[in-house]
Amino acid sequence: MLNTRNMHLHSLNLCIGEARAAESMGALIFENSKVLDIQHGATPAVITEQGKVTAKSVILAGNAYHRLGE
Repeated sequence: MLNTRNMHLHSLNLCIGEARAAESMGALIFENSKVLDIQHGATPAVITEQGKVTAKSVILAGNAYHRLGE
């Protein structure tokens, strides 16, 4: 069967590909790091159990069940 009306993508493969592309451009990805807070402003920072990461920008990439809003 050929369906030419809509498309499908594998969301996990898309996420892995985007992560690899970001890393190839110098992005650092910290998996499994529990985020306690995000400080907004000119120099955003992510507060974790192990310390603080500052960056030019922060991207929140996770599932629908993150707990930052609590």
